[in-house]
Amino acid sequence: MKMKSGFTLVELLLYIVIVALVSGLIAQTLISITLAQQKIEVRKIVDENLDFALKKIESEIKKSQEAAVNESGDILTLVLKDASIVEFFVDESGILQKKVEEVDYPITSDKVIVSASNAYLFSKIEHLGVKPTIRLMIKIRYKSDDPKLSSVESKAQTTISLR
Repeated sequence: MKMKSGFTLVELLLYIVIVALVSGLIAQTLISITLAQQKIEVRKIVDENLDFALKKIESEIKKSQEAAVNESGDILTLVLKDASIVEFFVDESGILQKKVEEVDYPITSDKVIVSASNAYLFSKIEHLGVKPTIRLMIKIRYKSDDPKLSSVESKAQTTISLR
């Protein structure tokens, strides 16, 4: 009797199913790794924007001799020691801006959206005999249509005193 070499149809189907399952697991793992890497990059962008905004605002407040916050708490106006006026505000696209002599300079990138983490972005705290303090409550969220990425945000609350 002569033996035939080769695969039966059942064996071939079994191999195809096994290869498909293994391929699916590998694909899912790669997708998970890619999403995790994207979230790490997005987190870095959000945190860098928050850190830069805090440092920039703090630097300008410390150089100021006067500070004012509008009634809605979304515009901080500073009078520097050289009498120049600087304003911080969030524009309609969610970018934190610094206005000097009617020229706007973006502080945050267009990849993030800046908002107040509470009711007011800026608050002025005054006590008799003490220089005013500005409270900043800021939230920065990644700007994306993907809900997994747009949920990445950072918040900060700090107070900075005029010197």
